[in-house]
Amino acid sequence: MNWTKALAARFRQFRGNSPAVQAAEGATNAGPGESGAGPGPSQAALLHYLDERLSAHERRLADLLEPANRPPQEDADALRDVVGEGLAGLEKQFNRAGREQFKTNTLFEAQLAQTGETLELLREAQARGEAESAAWRDRNRASVETLRLQMASELLPVLDGLEEALAAGRRLVEIQPPPPPANPPRAGLFRWSAASAPPVPTRSETTLREAVLGWLAGLELVRERMLEWLAAQEVTPLNTIGRPYDPQQQVAVEVVPTGPTCPPGTVVAEIRRGYRSGDQVLRYAEVIVAR
Repeated sequence: MNWTKALAARFRQFRGNSPAVQAAEGATNAGPGESGAGPGPSQAALLHYLDERLSAHERRLADLLEPANRPPQEDADALRDVVGEGLAGLEKQFNRAGREQFKTNTLFEAQLAQTGETLELLREAQARGEAESAAWRDRNRASVETLRLQMASELLPVLDGLEEALAAGRRLVEIQPPPPPANPPRAGLFRWSAASAPPVPTRSETTLREAVLGWLAGLELVRERMLEWLAAQEVTPLNTIGRPYDPQQQVAVEVVPTGPTCPPGTVVAEIRRGYRSGDQVLRYAEVIVAR
C-alpha cells in the first residue's frame, strides 16, 4: 500500500534532516578526541540507544514494503498509528538530546573562555613578577655600588694618615746616624783617627732607630693590605708625577718654575694622591705643576 512508502519516505527525511539525529550519528561515528566538546557518557549512551531504535524501525519499514510481508488493512492501519507514535516519541527524545547537547557545548565554551582568561591573567602576573624582579636587581646592584664607593671614600683619609706617618718615620730614620761598622779598620796602611770617624750613636739612639724601623715595617704592611682591599673594590691610585697635567683627574694647588727635567705643564710633585674606580674619579689628585 502507498501509506507504507509514504511512511518510509517520511522516516528517511526525518532521519536525514533532523539536527538531533545528525548529532547522534556524529557522536557515534567520531573517534576519541574528534568530537570536540561532545556529549558526556550518559548522553552518548542515550543517543546510541535512540539510533538503534531508529535503525530497527527502518528495517521494519523496509520489510513492510515487500508485497509478501504486507499485513491486512486493519493491521496495517494499527501498525501505521503505532509507528507514527513511535517516530513522534523518538523525535521528541532526539530534540531533547539536541537541546542537552547545545547546553553542554555552551557550558564547555564558557569554561574554555574562562580558562583562557585565567591563563592570560597568569601570564600577565608572571610578566609583572619578572619585571619587578629585574627592577629589584637593578636597584640592589646600584645600592651595592653606592655602598662600595662610599666605604672606599671613607677609607682614603685613613690611608692618607698612614702614608704621612710613614713619611714622617722615614725622615726620622734619616736624621738618626747609622750604626758604627762592626769591624773598624786598624792603624796601618789606612790610619783610623777619631777626627775622621763618624759620630758613634749611643745605645739609646740605636735602640730608638731599630724601634722606628720596626714600626715603619708594620705600617708598610698595613698600607699594603689597605691597597689590596681597595684594588679588590676596583679602586686604584692615579699616577701623576712626571705626567702631563690632566684637569679631568687632577687639581693644581701650586705652580713652580720649569727646569731641565720638568717641561711646562708637567706634574712635579703630589700633595695628596687621587683615586679612581673604573672610569669614575673617586678623588682628584692635588698636585704641583711646572709652568
